[in-house]
Amino acid sequence: MTQTITRSWMLQVALFALIYFIVGKLALLLAIEPGYATPIWPPTGLGIAALLIFGTNRGLGCLLGALAINMTTTGSLGFATSLGLAFGSLFGILGAVFFVRRFLQYPKSFYLEKDILLFLFICGPLTGFISSTWCVSLLYYVGRVHPESFFLNWLHWFIGDATGAIIFSPLALVFSSKSRRYWMGSITKVLAPLAICMLLVFFALQYINKVENKQLKEDFQRQAELSFDLLEKDLHSFQALLGTLQSFFDNSANVSRDEFKNFSYHLLTRSSGIEALLWIPLISESTYTFKVLYAEPLDQNSHLVGTDLGRHLEYKNLMLKTLRSKKITGTSPLTIEEDEKVSLALAVAHPLGLLVEVINPKKILSALMAYNDDGSYRMRVQDVTLPQRPLEIISSWKNGKDEPFFKGSLRWVKILPVGDRLWQFEIEQDPSLKPSSMMNTVVVLFISLIFAYLTCALLLTTANRIITTQALVEQKTEHLRDLNMQLERASKTKSEFLANMSHEIRTPLNVIIGMADLLEEAPLRDHQRHYLEISRKAGDNLLNIINDILDISKIESGLITLEKCALDLPEVVTEVYEMFLPKATEKGVDLKLHINDEVKNIYLGDPTRTRQILSNLVSNALKFTEKGFIEIRVSAFADDTVPGNILFEVQDSGIGIAPDVLSILFKPFTQADSTITRKFGGTGLGLSISKRLTEMMNGHISLDSEVGVGSTFRFTLTLPYVRPAHQKVQVKKSDPSAPKLALRILIVDDADDNRMLLRAYLQGTPHHIMEADNGMEALDIYRRQEFDIILMDMQMPGMDGFTTVRKLREFEAQNRRKPAHIWALTAYALKNEIQRSLDAGCERHLTKPIRKQALLAEINSYNQTRH
Repeated sequence: MTQTITRSWMLQVALFALIYFIVGKLALLLAIEPGYATPIWPPTGLGIAALLIFGTNRGLGCLLGALAINMTTTGSLGFATSLGLAFGSLFGILGAVFFVRRFLQYPKSFYLEKDILLFLFICGPLTGFISSTWCVSLLYYVGRVHPESFFLNWLHWFIGDATGAIIFSPLALVFSSKSRRYWMGSITKVLAPLAICMLLVFFALQYINKVENKQLKEDFQRQAELSFDLLEKDLHSFQALLGTLQSFFDNSANVSRDEFKNFSYHLLTRSSGIEALLWIPLISESTYTFKVLYAEPLDQNSHLVGTDLGRHLEYKNLMLKTLRSKKITGTSPLTIEEDEKVSLALAVAHPLGLLVEVINPKKILSALMAYNDDGSYRMRVQDVTLPQRPLEIISSWKNGKDEPFFKGSLRWVKILPVGDRLWQFEIEQDPSLKPSSMMNTVVVLFISLIFAYLTCALLLTTANRIITTQALVEQKTEHLRDLNMQLERASKTKSEFLANMSHEIRTPLNVIIGMADLLEEAPLRDHQRHYLEISRKAGDNLLNIINDILDISKIESGLITLEKCALDLPEVVTEVYEMFLPKATEKGVDLKLHINDEVKNIYLGDPTRTRQILSNLVSNALKFTEKGFIEIRVSAFADDTVPGNILFEVQDSGIGIAPDVLSILFKPFTQADSTITRKFGGTGLGLSISKRLTEMMNGHISLDSEVGVGSTFRFTLTLPYVRPAHQKVQVKKSDPSAPKLALRILIVDDADDNRMLLRAYLQGTPHHIMEADNGMEALDIYRRQEFDIILMDMQMPGMDGFTTVRKLREFEAQNRRKPAHIWALTAYALKNEIQRSLDAGCERHLTKPIRKQALLAEINSYNQTRH
């Protein structure tokens, strides 16, 4: 049976994943470039419908389908990012399913129009908000979305998911098992218009996307050509300027430094990209000596005067090539040691020397980028004279490389001759970074979302009116009938629940904790002992939860009473401190204890409940404090406005509590934030129990807290002081060295696990053990043999423990046999059940789960009394 269910589940998961993948790949044909989102994302709506109909445990299919889409579409993102995006899609779907079930009690049918509107809002905008925020934030985090295009990508993703969910999630109403009878009659009135709605949105978006892309390409082509013209104009001006300088030298017999300076000044004012103009007189071509005689502007290039450029291979080759060709020649990007700047050079020959023009590439790039300043462009100029070894001249590429979030979907390239060299001009644009590029699409997306929402709302509300009033009356009548029956059973169920819950949970928990205790005594490896410690702590935590629930139930039912005995207050407080000190040390939290001198030793009160209140508060503080300190303070107290004579304070430096939740903090099953249970655990009962116990002990509890700073819990108790003459009586302790007599012990329990556990507890002792798995067998054994101790389970099928004990006592009285010591060992923990055990004839009542040391201590204590 289990295998059949598992196979069915796996088949459904695989089918959902396949459908999700196929529909998603089809929807990606609508993706708006260059983003990651599509304007209609049907898989979201189909996923919501599927999980509402078949259950959230099929969500794995949605996750696998989304992962497959991400890996096959955006594989460059890597597995981790693709998986994160898949989880984002799943979270949106699960969020919609949760809220629909939470606020609309799905799968019940919707009768009110406001319910349908709420259903579409949850499945549409709310789902889109969750998934788009998660996914686009993840893409931004991994560097795949530019900050300037974050909102645009988020908007596309949001509208796509919301629109797809609005159109397809109503399938959950049509095909749900409980809603089918109401909606199937109007299926053609719902599905056909929904399909038409989707097609209208589809073709509208296709058209607007086509028009938008065409306009983008035309604008980009125009901008690229203008940018190229600007670059070409600058380079032509550089060559023309060099020719003008050559003519100046041709028409002058001997150019002096001042003449060169004055003429160069006028030339330099006409072009901002020139770094320097150099005059190098020709000494002898065979000597390869090319010393700079003049350099302008001199204040910026004085270090070049006298420099032999022939020592630099690039400049040397430039000079020689210029002298041979008698034409303007250029260099690839180079750096002069004396200058340490990346630059370019153009040179022209003269009978008496060489004229060199040094160009600053950064100034050229600045002029180009100033012309394309909206952040959506990037440009690069490369020297491709040697195509197999292109050299970058200028570039707005980040670090000379492609940015992960820049998607240059538009690209334009052209070659430009510069002297004897070839330059390649390359420009790219990412339209998603252009602020106004996609506004038409955004407007259409919003219109399509609103159109889909209103259309679906109209269709569903119209179909809803077709549902007969009789169906609603029948549903309401059935609900009222069920509610009335529930109310009649409520009182009986509550009392039975408390007893049964205690027994049914404590019985297996007894074995879990007991076996953990036994395993602790076995030789284990370190990692095995670590696993055992985890299991033991989990059992203890479960036991604490059960005790909390029973405590609050007993308090509400008035079944709890307080002890009045000698209470060593410093000892109780110190025990609590020492109990939590190891865990605080492990977390790196400084746990402090301060007991004022005016606090006496012995008071009259309930030590167990005092310890419980203080432990609850310290445990709470430790749970919500990751670093810093926790301080326990105890002092005498006197205030006419607040009851109590002893003040306890627990201060921490934890996360603190918001003021608006302080009023509900002490209510049962309530925590400051719903996320606290998921992150820190707990039932939300500890503070409520502490408040009730404090009030029962004529005290008061309060709290001061500040978010991010910490909290201080204060409670007072009324504990009368006991003078030294009445201090606690010393109880005679068991002597471990005293000889232990072999006892005859009968274990009566219907559960094999419990009998095996008790037998394991007593293994290694001198006692003689016998077992019975029911009351009748126990009577038969007892008639044939006497026992010193009988460990009796009170809840057994057939003859229960109460009946068995009464019959045992009757047999003893009739046969004048010495009464055996019958101890109730049961999972019942309520006070009325304890009294019922004693009334039946038990001498002691031990509550499961019982630890080995506790049981042995009870038996040894009884053994001591026999000496």
